Amino acid sequence: VRLKDGILEMEDGFKLNYTYGATGMAGAKAAAETAKAQNLSESRAMESVLSEIKLEDMKFSLEDQSIVERGMKLAEQMSGQPRSRMLAGMKAAVAMAQFGAKNDLEREMMTEGGSALLAFMEKGGTLTIEIDPDQPLPMSELMELQKNKGSLKAIGFSASQSN
Repeated sequence: VRLKDGILEMEDGFKLNYTYGATGMAGAKAAAETAKAQNLSESRAMESVLSEIKLEDMKFSLEDQSIVERGMKLAEQMSGQPRSRMLAGMKAAVAMAQFGAKNDLEREMMTEGGSALLAFMEKGGTLTIEIDPDQPLPMSELMELQKNKGSLKAIGFSASQSN
């Protein structure tokens, strides 16, 4: 499967551009059928299916075209808090989330992703999140990374904000 330049756009709001590639869909379908025939548990069936799918790359870019400003104004109206206080609260939440991370990978992801999201909320521009491994990455390995068996660099993860 390869999707290039998928676009979801809200007029005068945002433009989301997404691209991704994966292999192994036929194997995943066969694994799902086998799991069903063998009456495997849902978690074992999912594990079997995910072991067949390999992520080649994935990139999401969200371009602000006024959605940040409009969202912040709505949040100010709903909460009665000024923007500066809401942003301070978001910064604190991102900082505290790192302490709740289960492992180094989650901590790295929260640091990089949280920083990019905060910059996007403060400045608008474009928020980009990407996974671009050197070699196709089995989804089962990606799930294992959550158990601290790798790093963001190993999967080519990056999150950034640009103007």
